[in-house]
Amino acid sequence: ALPSLSPTVASSAEPSVAATPEPTTTLSEAPSVVASAAPSVAVTPSPTVEATAGVAAVACASVQCTEVPNPQIVPTGETYGARCCSDNALPDFVYTGGSCDLWSYARDADGACMTDVKYHEAKSTCEAYGARLCTVEENVNNCSKAS
Repeated sequence: ALPSLSPTVASSAEPSVAATPEPTTTLSEAPSVVASAAPSVAVTPSPTVEATAGVAAVACASVQCTEVPNPQIVPTGETYGARCCSDNALPDFVYTGGSCDLWSYARDADGACMTDVKYHEAKSTCEAYGARLCTVEENVNNCSKAS
């Protein structure tokens, strides 16, 4: 078929412009649909421990616990006891000794034992001390018992 002398309104079955032999430096009007060879976003060096799905792992902080399975995944809006841990000495924190080699504390800013707190409240309290929530492993291994 011969090419038309004037543009047509209907779209053609094939593109009318041939591909260039070399890459161009001009930006295209639309993004490409072909995936790049490698991801363009760097991966974090280690997984985060922040609860993002509205659940967190909890574990009783004593080897004497028998009432609930250890550990368990619970909604962050429920209340539980909490303990703060630090790898360094902090005021009022108790050195746990043994193989744990950390300091722990289980009281809020008013000095009350954190026995009925939600995840984010406990996390904020620990961070205010310059500490963190004790990990499931630290609780299961009885590391935070001294507080």
